[in-house]
Amino acid sequence: MYKVPDLELASRLSFFLWSSLPDDELLDVAVRGQLRGPQVLEQQVRRMLGDSRSQALMSNFAGQWLQARNLRLATPDPIQFSDFDENLREAFQRETDLFLESQLREDRSVVELLDADYTFVNERLATHYGIPNVYGNHFRRVRLTDDRRRGLLGQGTVLTVTSYSNRTAPTIRGK
Repeated sequence: MYKVPDLELASRLSFFLWSSLPDDELLDVAVRGQLRGPQVLEQQVRRMLGDSRSQALMSNFAGQWLQARNLRLATPDPIQFSDFDENLREAFQRETDLFLESQLREDRSVVELLDADYTFVNERLATHYGIPNVYGNHFRRVRLTDDRRRGLLGQGTVLTVTSYSNRTAPTIRGK
């Protein structure tokens, strides 16, 4: 087994959580050889996740794991999906980002990625999903009352990037 030196661990943590270089505090702890201590490591990770730079983790993770980056390339058939526009595309992306962020920041169970009974919507997305009484552009957490939209697999981002332009694609989604 290869032990990762503290400075290398600091870099790996920083690039994973922030997509950026380690800050002075993380470097200081690493230089002192204290980063690998369980309590210190947990404290630094929590501090880094509390920093606004951790937003990069959410978007990069979703972009790579869920192929959410492909959402900007998706071109649903305009006749069959006349409701689809850039506002909806942006709302799909924001929903997924906020959902993943809430999972991480609230230290939720990994199982909830698939069966969470909530999501984040603004008026545009709520209308598309058929969720009543949501008004305005502000995204807010809403409880889902049916099983169709539960978790990541019910979100527009995942459904769009795992479909053909004119129909669903269960084999792509399953992969």
